[in-house]
Amino acid sequence: METTPVNRREIIILLLADMRNTRLIEGLKSAGLHTENFYTKLTDLILQKMGFEQYADESLCSWYEDTLRKLIDKDLHYYIFHERELAEHLFDLMELKKHAIQKIAPQPLRVVWGGLFKKWMTGRE
Repeated sequence: METTPVNRREIIILLLADMRNTRLIEGLKSAGLHTENFYTKLTDLILQKMGFEQYADESLCSWYEDTLRKLIDKDLHYYIFHERELAEHLFDLMELKKHAIQKIAPQPLRVVWGGLFKKWMTGRE
């Protein structure tokens, strides 16, 4: 699924919301407040809109959350004036990740037919 300019804008808006929410939650945590009930769970929606087929994959979600935290771990003054650029950078990193995953992932039909051919050749059921 290629991202269109409309999808790109929508995803960047979602990224901005997730970045703000994460900064808020991290600030509440550092103040000693319990934040378990304040997570918005935008990760799945963002990854799905980006076109990741396995958007619920734990390693992909961990990569996204770690990358998000690294990007927003900035001085508040810097973050305020560069928030949009950081969201666009995160979008670009996600695009690179998506292309890297797609190039490595095997073709589903090839895997299925390869398995069937192997069973046929070895005579195993």
